[in-house]
Amino acid sequence: MKIGINARFLTAPFTGIGQYTRSLVQTMAKIEPKNEYILFTPELVDINLPDNCKQIRVAEKPYRSASMRKVHWEHVLVPTEMERFEVDLAHFLYPSNPRRKLPMPTIVTVHD
Repeated sequence: MKIGINARFLTAPFTGIGQYTRSLVQTMAKIEPKNEYILFTPELVDINLPDNCKQIRVAEKPYRSASMRKVHWEHVLVPTEMERFEVDLAHFLYPSNPRRKLPMPTIVTVHD
C-alpha cells in the first residue's frame, strides 16, 4: 500500500506534532515494511528515514501572506501531489485535510 502523509511538521522537529510525525513514520515503516510511505514537506528535511519512506518536496507558492502560503500548500498542492503519486491512503497528521473529497480514503489525526 502506498500511504501519502502531510509531513509538514518534520520542518519543525522540536514541536509536539514534529516529534509525533517523526516517531509515527519511523514506527509505521518498521511495523509495516511492505508499505511505501511518501512524506510531503514544503522543504526537504535532513532526517534518517527507513528505506520504505520517501520525502517529496512540495514548494509553497510565493504568496505574501504566510497563512495563505500554508493554506494553499495544505489544501491544494499536497492533495494534488497525493493524486499525482497515486497514493492509496492519505494521512493528514493535524487538521489540514482539504475541503474537497479526495479519490482515496483519508485519515486525519486530531490532537487534544
